Amino acid sequence: MSMIASPRLVSRHAPTERPSDDPLLQCLLGELESTAYIARAAILDAADAIAEADASARGGVPDAKLAAAAQLKAAKVKVHLDRVAPEAILTLALASIALLAMSFVDVSWRGRRSHPDLLDRG
Repeated sequence: MSMIASPRLVSRHAPTERPSDDPLLQCLLGELESTAYIARAAILDAADAIAEADASARGGVPDAKLAAAAQLKAAKVKVHLDRVAPEAILTLALASIALLAMSFVDVSWRGRRSHPDLLDRG
């Protein structure tokens, strides 16, 4: 994420001067933040249901309806996160790799362009 916050140009082919102004990166980060926001809300909701079931315990046994509702919420969260988390992680990893690669290629090209003797070495 530090590369996106960087004030410098990531690539000379980038659509904007600063990576944080790039609409494609903003869209990607917005999607990832939305996924994280919804995941957090669902996890907290399931945790509240578990806490409510736990608080209803009498003699160490929680209320059956509250416990069932908490288990159902936790299962729904797990099913959803099992689907979206790997995609979000892969998207973030690939975006980071792409930004790093663009930065390296651009720096390498600028270095060669400013030092013509390096052009002969490949």
